[in-house]
Amino acid sequence: MATYEELIKQGYSYSDDAKKYKQQLDYAMSNKPGDYQSKYTAQLDDLYSQIANRKPFTYDLNGDMLYQQYKNQYQTLGKQAMKDTMGQAAALTGGYGSTYGQAVGQQQYNAYLSQLNDKIPELYSLARSNYDSDTNDLYQRYGIVQSRDDTDYGRWKDQLASWQDDVNLYNSLFQNERQWDYGLWQDNISYLMQLAQMAAAGSGGGRGGRGRSSSSEPAYANALQAGAANAYNTTVSGAIDAIRALANGFGANSSKKSTSTNSQKKGTVPGGGGGKNKYQTK
Repeated sequence: MATYEELIKQGYSYSDDAKKYKQQLDYAMSNKPGDYQSKYTAQLDDLYSQIANRKPFTYDLNGDMLYQQYKNQYQTLGKQAMKDTMGQAAALTGGYGSTYGQAVGQQQYNAYLSQLNDKIPELYSLARSNYDSDTNDLYQRYGIVQSRDDTDYGRWKDQLASWQDDVNLYNSLFQNERQWDYGLWQDNISYLMQLAQMAAAGSGGGRGGRGRSSSSEPAYANALQAGAANAYNTTVSGAIDAIRALANGFGANSSKKSTSTNSQKKGTVPGGGGGKNKYQTK
């Protein structure tokens, strides 16, 4: 068992409860969530690049496949109308062609080309609508992916907050237990020192009563030192009770010695005869 000096030299050590909370705190600290890693980074970067590098809208009539389809269709219809018109004119002139027939036929052909030109604003508007629709689609796709990434990030933040709550809880429990435990250890050490000082003061030479002989003081000091070794590992009341029991036990032994000494000094009070006086030990 440690002596008083050894206990002071070793210093305070955690109680079982403090050790338990320290283990829980260490375990919580070791389970901190890692840094957030998005699984949508590549997708977001690609969509953003498409949006940022998207060229402004331009309309190329000859490059419009729908316009080319309309062009072929109206040219064919125009040629057919011109042929029919010229044939009808030739029939009226006895099968001979005429400048009138050619002119009327060309008019029919031009009429169909005019219808084709009327389609251009419609085709431009359709191309612009398609361009805007594709642009909006890119933004929507980016927004959907970003939303999913935000959801994952929110879940990660919740996990981090939950981890921080656990760390704060176990750290609070550990610190409170450690501070209370350390305060108890200090109180018990101070109490033992006070008892030792009181014992030393009560054993002064030349005084009667419950004074102790020089040979008994080391045993009493050793008892106090031994009690100090376990004082910090018990409750306050338990430690005090144990120390008081040690002190009372030693006091009882000292009292017996004092009684034995007094019994050898029995006598009579002047004027009182030879009987026992009221101050003698029964």
